[in-house]
Amino acid sequence: MNAGVQVFVYPEELDHTGPSDLAAQVLELGCDAVSVAVAYHPARRVFPRHRRVSVLTRSTLYLEPERSRYGSVVPTGVPWEGLLRFREACDLAGLRFRAWIVGLHNGELAAAHPHAAARLLDGSPAGHSLCPSAPEAVEYLAALAGDVAAQLSPEAVDLEAGFYPAWEPSYTLTLALEPLSERARLLGAQCFCESCRVFLGAEAQARAYAAAGPPFGAGADDEGILAELAAARAASAAQLVAATAASVHAEGSLLRVFASGPPEQAALQGVAPESVAAADALLFGCGPLAGDELLSRFADLRTLAGRSGSVSTNWIRGRTALVADVERLVAAGAEGLALYNLSLVPEAGLEAFRAAAQAFRGAVPA
Repeated sequence: MNAGVQVFVYPEELDHTGPSDLAAQVLELGCDAVSVAVAYHPARRVFPRHRRVSVLTRSTLYLEPERSRYGSVVPTGVPWEGLLRFREACDLAGLRFRAWIVGLHNGELAAAHPHAAARLLDGSPAGHSLCPSAPEAVEYLAALAGDVAAQLSPEAVDLEAGFYPAWEPSYTLTLALEPLSERARLLGAQCFCESCRVFLGAEAQARAYAAAGPPFGAGADDEGILAELAAARAASAAQLVAATAASVHAEGSLLRVFASGPPEQAALQGVAPESVAAADALLFGCGPLAGDELLSRFADLRTLAGRSGSVSTNWIRGRTALVADVERLVAAGAEGLALYNLSLVPEAGLEAFRAAAQAFRGAVPA
Protein backbone atom coordinates (compact mmCIF):
# COMPACT_ATOMS: atom_id res chain seq x y z
CA MET A 1 0.00 0.00 0.00
CA ASN A 2 1.44 3.34 -1.08
CA ALA A 3 0.41 5.53 1.83
CA GLY A 4 1.23 8.89 0.21
CA VAL A 5 -0.56 11.97 1.51
CA GLN A 6 -4.21 11.76 2.50
CA VAL A 7 -6.70 14.13 4.05
CA PHE A 8 -9.64 13.23 6.29
CA VAL A 9 -13.12 14.54 5.41
CA TYR A 10 -16.60 14.37 6.92
CA PRO A 11 -19.48 13.51 4.56
CA GLU A 12 -21.23 16.75 5.53
CA GLU A 13 -18.54 18.56 3.53
CA LEU A 14 -20.54 17.44 0.51
CA ASP A 15 -23.42 19.68 1.64
CA HIS A 16 -21.23 22.61 0.61
CA THR A 17 -18.90 21.31 -2.09
CA GLY A 18 -20.00 19.11 -4.97
CA PRO A 19 -18.44 15.65 -5.31
CA SER A 20 -16.31 16.51 -8.34
CA ASP A 21 -15.26 19.85 -6.88
CA LEU A 22 -14.30 18.23 -3.58
CA ALA A 23 -12.17 15.61 -5.33
CA ALA A 24 -10.48 18.36 -7.32
CA GLN A 25 -9.85 20.39 -4.17
CA VAL A 26 -8.19 17.45 -2.43
CA LEU A 27 -5.92 16.88 -5.42
CA GLU A 28 -5.11 20.60 -5.66
CA LEU A 29 -3.94 20.52 -2.03
CA GLY A 30 -1.35 17.96 -3.09
CA CYS A 31 -3.05 14.92 -1.58
CA ASP A 32 -3.40 11.69 -3.53
CA ALA A 33 -5.95 10.05 -1.21
CA VAL A 34 -8.97 10.99 0.86
CA SER A 35 -10.39 9.12 3.83
CA VAL A 36 -14.07 9.84 4.42
CA ALA A 37 -15.85 9.21 7.73
CA VAL A 38 -18.32 6.44 6.95
CA ALA A 39 -19.06 5.40 10.55
CA TYR A 40 -18.58 8.10 13.17
CA HIS A 41 -19.31 8.88 16.82
CA PRO A 42 -21.48 11.73 18.19
CA ALA A 43 -19.76 15.09 17.91
CA ARG A 44 -20.24 18.81 17.49
CA ARG A 45 -17.99 19.87 14.61
CA VAL A 46 -17.18 23.39 13.48
CA PHE A 47 -16.85 23.92 9.72
CA PRO A 48 -15.30 27.41 9.64
CA ARG A 49 -15.03 27.80 5.86
CA HIS A 50 -18.74 27.02 5.50
CA ARG A 51 -19.88 29.02 8.55
CA ARG A 52 -21.61 26.01 10.02
CA VAL A 53 -21.66 23.98 13.20
CA SER A 54 -22.46 20.37 12.30
CA VAL A 55 -23.95 18.29 15.11
CA LEU A 56 -24.01 14.50 14.96
CA THR A 57 -26.27 13.47 17.82
CA ARG A 58 -25.71 9.72 17.57
CA SER A 59 -23.20 7.22 16.26
CA THR A 60 -23.93 7.06 12.57
CA LEU A 61 -23.20 4.79 9.65
CA TYR A 62 -23.55 6.81 6.45
CA LEU A 63 -24.79 3.74 4.56
CA GLU A 64 -27.74 1.39 4.84
CA PRO A 65 -26.29 -1.69 6.56
CA GLU A 66 -26.56 -5.02 4.77
CA ARG A 67 -28.27 -6.72 7.69
CA SER A 68 -27.52 -10.26 6.56
CA ARG A 69 -23.86 -9.62 7.36
CA TYR A 70 -24.47 -8.93 11.04
CA GLY A 71 -25.29 -11.05 14.04
CA SER A 72 -27.04 -9.68 17.12
CA VAL A 73 -25.34 -6.26 16.94
CA VAL A 74 -26.45 -4.13 13.97
CA PRO A 75 -25.57 -0.44 13.43
CA THR A 76 -28.02 2.31 12.61
CA GLY A 77 -27.55 3.50 9.03
CA VAL A 78 -28.39 6.85 7.48
CA PRO A 79 -27.71 6.58 3.72
CA TRP A 80 -25.83 9.61 2.46
CA GLU A 81 -26.46 10.04 -1.25
CA GLY A 82 -23.55 12.40 -1.76
CA LEU A 83 -21.13 9.80 -0.42
CA LEU A 84 -21.73 7.45 -3.34
CA ARG A 85 -21.42 10.28 -5.84
CA PHE A 86 -18.16 11.35 -4.21
CA ARG A 87 -16.88 7.79 -4.42
CA GLU A 88 -17.48 7.87 -8.19
CA ALA A 89 -15.92 11.33 -8.48
CA CYS A 90 -12.73 10.10 -6.79
CA ASP A 91 -12.32 7.37 -9.42
CA LEU A 92 -12.88 9.83 -12.25
CA ALA A 93 -10.34 12.26 -10.76
CA GLY A 94 -7.72 9.61 -10.04
CA LEU A 95 -8.02 10.18 -6.27
CA ARG A 96 -7.59 7.16 -4.02
CA PHE A 97 -10.65 6.64 -1.82
CA ARG A 98 -10.45 5.28 1.72
CA ALA A 99 -13.25 4.66 4.21
CA TRP A 100 -12.75 5.85 7.79
CA ILE A 101 -14.76 3.99 10.42
CA VAL A 102 -14.97 4.46 14.17
CA GLY A 103 -15.38 0.85 15.16
CA LEU A 104 -16.28 -0.03 18.74
CA HIS A 105 -17.07 3.41 20.17
CA ASN A 106 -20.84 3.36 19.88
CA GLY A 107 -22.83 4.30 22.97
CA GLU A 108 -26.20 3.17 21.61
CA LEU A 109 -24.95 -0.30 20.75
CA ALA A 110 -23.17 -0.57 24.09
CA ALA A 111 -26.38 0.31 25.92
CA ALA A 112 -28.45 -2.09 23.81
CA HIS A 113 -25.98 -4.96 24.29
CA PRO A 114 -24.66 -4.69 27.87
CA HIS A 115 -23.00 -8.13 27.75
CA ALA A 116 -20.81 -6.89 24.90
CA ALA A 117 -20.14 -3.45 26.40
CA ALA A 118 -16.90 -2.21 27.94
CA ARG A 119 -16.85 -1.47 31.64
CA LEU A 120 -14.62 0.56 33.90
CA LEU A 121 -12.42 -0.90 36.61
CA ASP A 122 -15.14 -0.54 39.27
CA GLY A 123 -17.62 -2.47 37.09
CA SER A 124 -19.68 0.50 35.96
CA PRO A 125 -20.45 0.82 32.21
CA ALA A 126 -17.94 2.86 30.24
CA GLY A 127 -20.96 4.14 28.34
CA HIS A 128 -19.37 4.68 24.96
CA SER A 129 -17.84 1.44 23.70
CA LEU A 130 -18.22 -2.22 22.99
CA CYS A 131 -15.50 -4.44 24.45
CA PRO A 132 -13.01 -6.12 22.09
CA SER A 133 -13.10 -9.23 24.28
CA ALA A 134 -16.80 -9.84 23.59
CA PRO A 135 -17.48 -12.28 20.72
CA GLU A 136 -20.47 -10.15 19.69
CA ALA A 137 -18.19 -7.11 19.34
CA VAL A 138 -15.69 -9.01 17.22
CA GLU A 139 -18.50 -10.26 14.99
CA TYR A 140 -19.94 -6.74 14.72
CA LEU A 141 -16.70 -5.00 13.82
CA ALA A 142 -15.76 -7.58 11.20
CA ALA A 143 -19.24 -7.26 9.69
CA LEU A 144 -19.14 -3.45 9.74
CA ALA A 145 -15.74 -3.22 8.06
CA GLY A 146 -16.70 -5.84 5.48
CA ASP A 147 -20.01 -4.12 4.83
CA VAL A 148 -18.32 -0.77 4.20
CA ALA A 149 -15.71 -2.42 1.97
CA ALA A 150 -18.38 -4.22 -0.05
CA GLN A 151 -20.54 -1.13 -0.60
CA LEU A 152 -17.81 1.42 -1.33
CA SER A 153 -14.86 -0.63 -2.62
CA PRO A 154 -12.28 1.60 -0.92
CA GLU A 155 -8.59 1.11 -1.37
CA ALA A 156 -8.45 0.72 2.42
CA VAL A 157 -10.66 0.79 5.48
CA ASP A 158 -9.14 3.08 8.12
CA LEU A 159 -10.14 1.56 11.46
CA GLU A 160 -10.29 3.88 14.46
CA ALA A 161 -11.41 2.62 17.89
CA GLY A 162 -10.54 -0.98 17.18
CA PHE A 163 -8.76 -1.47 20.52
CA TYR A 164 -9.80 -1.31 24.16
CA PRO A 165 -11.13 2.12 25.10
CA ALA A 166 -9.05 4.65 27.00
CA TRP A 167 -10.34 6.50 30.05
CA GLU A 168 -11.77 9.40 28.12
CA PRO A 169 -12.20 9.70 24.36
CA SER A 170 -12.53 13.22 23.01
CA TYR A 171 -16.33 13.12 23.00
CA THR A 172 -16.79 12.29 26.70
CA LEU A 173 -16.33 14.44 29.78
CA THR A 174 -15.32 13.48 33.30
CA LEU A 175 -16.44 15.74 36.14
CA ALA A 176 -13.98 15.65 39.03
CA LEU A 177 -12.93 18.32 41.51
CA GLU A 178 -9.64 16.49 42.04
CA PRO A 179 -8.20 15.22 38.73
CA LEU A 180 -7.34 11.53 38.54
CA SER A 181 -3.71 10.52 38.46
CA GLU A 182 -2.22 9.05 35.31
CA ARG A 183 -2.17 5.61 36.99
CA ALA A 184 -5.84 5.90 37.92
CA ARG A 185 -6.78 6.87 34.35
CA LEU A 186 -4.72 4.02 32.87
CA LEU A 187 -6.08 1.32 35.14
CA GLY A 188 -9.51 2.87 35.66
CA ALA A 189 -10.31 2.25 31.99
CA GLN A 190 -9.51 -1.46 32.22
CA CYS A 191 -12.54 -3.57 31.41
CA PHE A 192 -13.36 -6.68 33.42
CA CYS A 193 -16.66 -7.63 31.81
CA GLU A 194 -17.69 -11.27 31.65
CA SER A 195 -15.69 -11.83 28.46
CA CYS A 196 -12.58 -10.16 29.88
CA ARG A 197 -12.77 -12.25 33.04
CA VAL A 198 -12.45 -15.41 30.96
CA PHE A 199 -8.80 -14.68 30.19
CA LEU A 200 -7.92 -12.14 32.91
CA GLY A 201 -9.57 -13.57 35.99
CA ALA A 202 -10.77 -11.98 39.23
CA GLU A 203 -7.26 -11.80 40.69
CA ALA A 204 -6.09 -9.46 37.94
CA GLN A 205 -9.05 -7.18 38.57
CA ALA A 206 -8.32 -7.05 42.30
CA ARG A 207 -4.65 -6.26 41.65
CA ALA A 208 -5.52 -3.55 39.12
CA TYR A 209 -8.03 -2.02 41.55
CA ALA A 210 -5.51 -1.94 44.36
CA ALA A 211 -2.78 -0.47 42.14
CA ALA A 212 -4.94 2.21 40.53
CA GLY A 213 -5.04 4.56 43.49
CA PRO A 214 -7.90 6.97 44.30
CA PRO A 215 -10.78 6.90 43.62
CA PHE A 216 -10.28 3.14 43.29
CA GLY A 217 -7.74 1.34 45.45
CA ALA A 218 -5.12 2.68 47.80
CA GLY A 219 -2.35 2.64 45.20
CA ALA A 220 -0.53 -0.63 45.86
CA ASP A 221 2.98 -1.01 44.42
CA ASP A 222 2.37 -3.55 41.64
CA GLU A 223 4.26 -2.62 38.49
CA GLY A 224 3.80 -6.12 37.09
CA ILE A 225 0.06 -5.72 36.62
CA LEU A 226 0.53 -3.16 33.83
CA ALA A 227 2.67 -5.49 31.73
CA GLU A 228 0.38 -8.47 32.38
CA LEU A 229 -2.71 -6.53 31.35
CA ALA A 230 -1.00 -5.17 28.22
CA ALA A 231 0.01 -8.67 27.12
CA ALA A 232 -3.50 -10.02 27.65
CA ARG A 233 -5.11 -7.10 25.83
CA ALA A 234 -2.75 -7.54 22.87
CA ALA A 235 -3.62 -11.23 22.56
CA SER A 236 -7.34 -10.50 22.54
CA ALA A 237 -7.05 -7.51 20.19
CA ALA A 238 -5.10 -9.67 17.75
CA GLN A 239 -8.16 -11.87 17.27
CA LEU A 240 -10.38 -8.87 16.58
CA VAL A 241 -7.96 -7.28 14.08
CA ALA A 242 -7.46 -10.62 12.31
CA ALA A 243 -11.22 -11.17 11.95
CA THR A 244 -11.71 -7.61 10.68
CA ALA A 245 -8.84 -7.89 8.21
CA ALA A 246 -10.21 -11.15 6.82
CA SER A 247 -13.63 -9.55 6.30
CA VAL A 248 -12.14 -6.53 4.52
CA HIS A 249 -9.79 -8.63 2.40
CA ALA A 250 -12.71 -10.76 1.24
CA GLU A 251 -14.13 -7.63 -0.40
CA GLY A 252 -10.86 -6.70 -2.11
CA SER A 253 -9.85 -3.86 0.24
CA LEU A 254 -6.99 -3.37 2.70
CA LEU A 255 -7.19 -2.72 6.44
CA ARG A 256 -5.28 0.09 8.09
CA VAL A 257 -5.48 0.35 11.88
CA PHE A 258 -5.15 3.48 14.04
CA ALA A 259 -2.86 3.48 17.08
CA SER A 260 -2.76 6.63 19.15
CA GLY A 261 -2.18 8.15 22.55
CA PRO A 262 0.74 7.99 24.97
CA PRO A 263 2.54 4.63 24.72
CA GLU A 264 1.54 3.50 28.23
CA GLN A 265 -2.11 4.03 27.31
CA ALA A 266 -1.79 2.46 23.87
CA ALA A 267 -0.16 -0.65 25.36
CA LEU A 268 -3.06 -1.13 27.78
CA GLN A 269 -5.45 -0.70 24.87
CA GLY A 270 -3.80 -3.68 23.19
CA VAL A 271 -1.36 -2.14 20.70
CA ALA A 272 1.53 -4.55 20.16
CA PRO A 273 3.27 -6.28 17.23
CA GLU A 274 1.05 -9.35 17.52
CA SER A 275 -2.19 -7.37 17.69
CA VAL A 276 -1.52 -5.45 14.47
CA ALA A 277 0.12 -8.29 12.55
CA ALA A 278 -2.97 -8.91 10.40
CA ALA A 279 -3.36 -5.25 9.46
CA ASP A 280 -2.02 -4.21 6.07
CA ALA A 281 -0.86 -0.84 7.36
CA LEU A 282 -0.88 1.36 10.45
CA LEU A 283 -1.81 4.95 11.09
CA PHE A 284 -0.35 6.65 14.15
CA GLY A 285 -2.67 9.35 15.48
CA CYS A 286 -0.54 12.15 16.91
CA GLY A 287 -3.20 14.86 17.07
CA PRO A 288 -2.02 18.42 17.74
CA LEU A 289 1.48 17.45 18.89
CA ALA A 290 4.32 19.33 17.21
CA GLY A 291 8.09 19.47 17.22
CA ASP A 292 9.97 17.13 19.53
CA GLU A 293 6.73 15.93 21.15
CA LEU A 294 5.40 14.82 17.78
CA LEU A 295 8.59 12.99 16.87
CA SER A 296 8.74 11.34 20.28
CA ARG A 297 5.11 10.16 20.08
CA PHE A 298 5.69 8.71 16.60
CA ALA A 299 8.85 6.93 17.77
CA ASP A 300 7.11 5.53 20.86
CA LEU A 301 4.08 4.22 18.97
CA ARG A 302 6.24 2.80 16.19
CA THR A 303 8.33 0.92 18.75
CA LEU A 304 5.22 -0.32 20.55
CA ALA A 305 3.64 -1.60 17.32
CA GLY A 306 6.88 -3.06 16.01
CA ARG A 307 6.51 -1.45 12.57
CA SER A 308 6.14 1.92 10.90
CA GLY A 309 3.16 3.50 9.24
CA SER A 310 1.58 6.83 8.37
CA VAL A 311 1.34 9.73 10.81
CA SER A 312 -1.86 11.70 11.32
CA THR A 313 -1.27 15.27 12.41
CA ASN A 314 -3.58 18.24 13.01
CA TRP A 315 -3.57 21.78 11.77
CA ILE A 316 -3.52 24.20 14.71
CA ARG A 317 -3.46 27.98 14.54
CA GLY A 318 -0.02 29.37 15.08
CA ARG A 319 1.79 26.18 14.13
CA THR A 320 4.57 27.61 12.01
CA ALA A 321 6.81 24.56 11.80
CA LEU A 322 4.43 22.07 10.17
CA VAL A 323 6.67 21.75 7.10
CA ALA A 324 9.72 21.12 9.29
CA ASP A 325 7.75 18.57 11.31
CA VAL A 326 6.76 16.71 8.15
CA GLU A 327 10.35 16.62 6.95
CA ARG A 328 11.50 15.30 10.32
CA LEU A 329 8.79 12.62 10.30
CA VAL A 330 9.91 11.36 6.90
CA ALA A 331 13.52 11.30 8.07
CA ALA A 332 12.37 9.30 11.10
CA GLY A 333 10.69 6.67 8.90
CA ALA A 334 7.08 7.79 8.48
CA GLU A 335 5.59 5.99 5.48
CA GLY A 336 2.77 8.42 4.84
CA LEU A 337 1.13 11.64 5.96
CA ALA A 338 -2.53 11.97 7.00
CA LEU A 339 -3.87 15.51 7.44
CA TYR A 340 -6.72 15.99 9.90
CA ASN A 341 -9.28 17.35 8.88
CA LEU A 342 -10.28 19.20 5.71
CA SER A 343 -13.80 19.88 6.98
CA LEU A 344 -12.52 21.59 10.12
CA VAL A 345 -9.74 23.86 8.89
CA PRO A 346 -10.20 27.57 8.09
CA GLU A 347 -8.82 29.14 4.94
CA ALA A 348 -5.39 29.51 6.54
CA GLY A 349 -5.33 25.78 7.15
CA LEU A 350 -5.66 25.01 3.46
CA GLU A 351 -2.35 26.67 2.67
CA ALA A 352 -0.75 24.82 5.58
CA PHE A 353 -2.07 21.52 4.22
CA ARG A 354 -0.75 22.37 0.77
CA ALA A 355 2.70 23.16 2.16
CA ALA A 356 2.73 19.99 4.29
CA ALA A 357 1.85 17.79 1.30
CA GLN A 358 4.56 19.41 -0.79
CA ALA A 359 7.07 18.98 2.02
CA PHE A 360 6.25 15.28 2.35
CA ARG A 361 6.75 14.65 -1.36
CA GLY A 362 9.97 16.62 -1.35
CA ALA A 363 11.32 14.67 1.62
CA VAL A 364 10.44 11.17 0.41
CA PRO A 365 13.44 9.55 -1.29
CA ALA A 366 12.99 9.27 -5.06
